Amino acid sequence: MSSANHTVKNIFKMGMVQCCLLLSSCIHTSYPPSWPAPVKDDGAECPDISGRFHNRPSAATVGGPKDPRPNGGGLYDELTGEGHFGRHSCNDCVVELQWRDDSRDALRISLVFPDTTTSSHKHEEKTLHRSRGDFKCSDGGLSVAFTQGAELVMAGGVERINATYWLTQDGSLIRYEKVQGVRHSVVIPYAFSLEDYALWSRAE
Repeated sequence: MSSANHTVKNIFKMGMVQCCLLLSSCIHTSYPPSWPAPVKDDGAECPDISGRFHNRPSAATVGGPKDPRPNGGGLYDELTGEGHFGRHSCNDCVVELQWRDDSRDALRISLVFPDTTTSSHKHEEKTLHRSRGDFKCSDGGLSVAFTQGAELVMAGGVERINATYWLTQDGSLIRYEKVQGVRHSVVIPYAFSLEDYALWSRAE
């Protein structure tokens, strides 16, 4: 192999490495000062997040050129591990959260949405168990983790999401989320890191 060809290949490799480094993305946001303050200590190991909340967030801080989500995911899909691109992103749905025992080991998550053809309501529900590792309680909040991959919009890759939920002083539900993963555009992979918040208001 000639020295010229060897030099060209080295330049190409260095260029690819530099492209990958330039394509890495980190998006970090602070808790919005206009949002109600979180309540992180109610005297119990797990917080009492019981209540009825709108499925779609009323506000969110997600954004950036490499974040495909317009305004966060549906609450039901996030809590049950279906991810930001799950099947239940309806705007009119309500999510009911209820502890099934005093020890707060089992959390029942119900999705309620109106049927447009009748006056009845449809339900879908799932129960998470802390003793089975479905969620953890720490820092006065309730934490869940899930992985999502091929559902990513306009890109392939995989992400690991860790999310913690708290109630706020006005009874809303907030979520702090940390996302880490790898995506690729065409054939070039890039690392991805995101920290954001979302706010769900209470439903009647």
